[in-house]
Amino acid sequence: MKETAILAAIPIFLLLSCTTTKYVSTGVDIASKYSYGYISELTEYGGSAGLYGMDVEIFQLIGEAGITMIGEGEIEELTDEQKSMLLTIKYAVSSSSWESVVTITFFDYKTKRPLLNCTGASAWGIPNIDIPAAKKKALQQVRLGIGLR
Repeated sequence: MKETAILAAIPIFLLLSCTTTKYVSTGVDIASKYSYGYISELTEYGGSAGLYGMDVEIFQLIGEAGITMIGEGEIEELTDEQKSMLLTIKYAVSSSSWESVVTITFFDYKTKRPLLNCTGASAWGIPNIDIPAAKKKALQQVRLGIGLR
């Protein structure tokens, strides 16, 4: 009986261990170099209701790092010096029948260079569970990537 339970748990463990939750950074200290951030309107929800409200969560999280979040329409009001301290933030979701992945990427506004990419994944095979779980994991990686604990 005990052996059957262990054997039944192995496929679940293998499935969960194949998901990706990580951040990749160029080493730039985002919280000290950047004063402003905005979420690009090019962001795609991918039709996922699980991502609605994510922009508000990103605004709050980045605000905790001391970065002032602005709307895309406010960019033109910034000086050139302020634009050099502006982050562009994009996020997207990819969902299949076996896994959902949420990616949040930070770019330097002027150079368009990527600075930080945070990925969260969940592989239960149930989109209404996977997408919110992947979103939560991606936001946790953002927290680590920008130096919040």
